[in-house]
Amino acid sequence: MPSTKAISVEHISKNYGDFRAVHDLSFDVYGGEVFAMLGPNGSGKTTTMRMILDIIKPDTGRISVLGGPLTDATKDHIGYLPEERGLYRNVRLLEMMVYLGTLKGLSRTEAQKRSMALLERLELAEHMKKKISELSKGMQQKFNSL
Repeated sequence: MPSTKAISVEHISKNYGDFRAVHDLSFDVYGGEVFAMLGPNGSGKTTTMRMILDIIKPDTGRISVLGGPLTDATKDHIGYLPEERGLYRNVRLLEMMVYLGTLKGLSRTEAQKRSMALLERLELAEHMKKKISELSKGMQQKFNSL
């Protein structure tokens, strides 16, 4: 087993009013390991991921990602592919990539250059003018995994 913990979840809990979404959950994910959370609807998988990503705070417990709390620097080293991707469905693929690049501090020119390189690498360049809603689910997932 690899020795470096990529994610450490220690006794986290989350309640929404009287509803207990997550109760006293602990686990570790090690570097290089493939990890999956399985369970029925309402079992706390999404809530757990949102806590790991610091979208919501746990009521109790502690979470460490890449050796500490989640920061902007560590966010640049992780990826998360939710089922519901939250993309602007009526925006063209290349436009969306350039927009997201500028949000990360790139100039529009640099964002376009890097976006084109990524589209080529992912074999999506021929779809760059398509709206997100026109892409297959698989293509949308490729895009969202960037």
